Amino acid sequence: MVELYLKAPEFALQVINSILEEGDQGELLMVLRQRVKAFGGV
Repeated sequence: MVELYLKAPEFALQVINSILEEGDQGELLMVLRQRVKAFGGV
């Protein structure tokens, strides 16, 4: 997923918005962790 987020950051945003609508906190944390890896971390 990290590579996909790098190639298509707008897709990553769509995924996060979808998770926020569904309210799955565990999935949100997993996706945010992957996105941080993709974009250089904290």
